[in-house]
Amino acid sequence: MEWDRDKFRITDDLSAMDLQVVGDLLRETYWAEDRTQATVVKSAENSFNLGLFHEDTQIGYFRLITDRTTYGYLCDVIVTKRWRGRGLGKWMLECVLNHPDLKTCRIDLVTKDAQDFYRRYGFAAHRFEHMVRYAEDYSGGSDPATAS
Repeated sequence: MEWDRDKFRITDDLSAMDLQVVGDLLRETYWAEDRTQATVVKSAENSFNLGLFHEDTQIGYFRLITDRTTYGYLCDVIVTKRWRGRGLGKWMLECVLNHPDLKTCRIDLVTKDAQDFYRRYGFAAHRFEHMVRYAEDYSGGSDPATAS
């Protein structure tokens, strides 16, 4: 699917995305600062992705791990610094939440600092405690529990 607004475009077509730009964006975050480019590519290939473009330049990215029926985990949400504060992240989240492939999914996320943003879209604390187990050779980025 694709959405257009002024000179901006959002697409769920992975082949249209610049995964080098995505990797560079993610390495600017606290949760993926150590993520290798190979991990960025492999995780994108095995996930639902949205790319945000200004004209032909990728400026944002959302990644959701999902079975497209019952569950989705929103795990990578980033808009490049230059384009923040213009409602583009909100627009991308609305596209995710209204995407026909995800309409029946419960969507979870973990955030250190954006709870207020997500509450506006119906996200709330879950009744179960979040738990995690890291593989010995985990290469998904820094452990958010220990990141400063």
